[in-house]
This record gives sequence, structure tokens and C-alpha cells, in this order.
Amino acid sequence: MFAEKVVFSTSFVKSRHVWDYFQFLSRLFSLSGINGWVILLDEAENIGRLGRKSRFGAYTNMARFLNNETSSAHSLFTMTNNYATQVIDGKDERRYLAETEGFDREMIESTLTSIETAAELTPLTREEFMIVLKRIMDFHARAYSWSPDTDTEELGGMAWSRGYYLRTKIRAAIEFLDQLLQYGDMGQVTIGDLEKETYDEEIPLPEEL
Repeated sequence: MFAEKVVFSTSFVKSRHVWDYFQFLSRLFSLSGINGWVILLDEAENIGRLGRKSRFGAYTNMARFLNNETSSAHSLFTMTNNYATQVIDGKDERRYLAETEGFDREMIESTLTSIETAAELTPLTREEFMIVLKRIMDFHARAYSWSPDTDTEELGGMAWSRGYYLRTKIRAAIEFLDQLLQYGDMGQVTIGDLEKETYDEEIPLPEEL
């Protein structure tokens, strides 16, 4: 009985059935007594590198997540703040959408509008960064069973000056702590910021080749 292979009447096709997977998980969580779940789709700006038809397909999928009123899933997409100008405007998405058949224009338009009107995260102040740093130090100490012998303000000042992006400052703080743990001294840390996102080159999906 338990060694039998499962046979489905319909073969699973990602492009047609992947949404059923998320609906199934939502139903499963609900039956388990969980109120809901959050799906975080990070670096969604990579959609901008896809070919035009693939982007339209991605926008359609985004709309299904963002406008899903029948599921217990709440979806969040994160992307760089230059996406609207460099991709939506820069690649004239709406003009090509009006000329392209086979897509739900209303769904795509809702996604484009959501991207353009999305709230932009406010950068942390130095004081807020120090709160985050103290938590990082606590996690680092617990992870390696040690007590960092360093001045929090000194560490914070060095990490704060390393680059513009928050992720760069955090990487620097962790690197300082790693050096202090291994060598007893924080030494010097040089971490370059990642380049600003550009979307000049479009990458087609296999079915578009």
C-alpha cells in the first residue's frame, strides 16, 4: 500500500499549476491553526533583466500574489527604487503592453501601478543603526559563545563609515567582529558597495529563444 507510486490524472506543469501549490500551502496552514503566512520575494528588480514577454508574464504573476483575496498568504515584493524610471518608463512598458497580445493588460497595469506607488523604505538613522548593531553583537556572541571586548560606539562608528548601503555597513560590522574573535583586534575592513542596478541587457527565457 505504502510502496505504490502516486499517479495523478493530470501532469504537473509549472506554468499552469504553480499557483495551486501556494493555495495548497495556504489551506494547509489554515487547517494547522495558523492565521496566515508572509511570502517575501526579494530582489524583484531582476524582473527588469528579462525579455519583454517574460516581464509581462512576471507582472501577471505578481498581480496574482498582490491581489490574492482568497488565500491566507500576504505577499511582499522588494525592489530598488529606480525600477519605475529605468524599466517601466525607460523600456516603455505600457506602450508595448498595448501592442502585445496574449496578456491580461488589466492585471499587468495593476502591477505597474503598484510598483510606481509603492512605499519607499526610509534609511535608518545612525541611532537606529546602533540599536541594530547591538543586536548583531548579541547574536554573534551567542553564535560563537564569546563576549566581544569592544566599545560599541567605536565599532558602530567604523561600521557606519563603511559604504552607503545598510547591507554594507552590516557586513563591515560582522567582519570587524569576526576579526576581533579570531585575532583579538578589529584591524581594517574595506568593503565596496554593490553597483547600482541597471537593466540594459534583457535575458530571454528558453521558450523565447
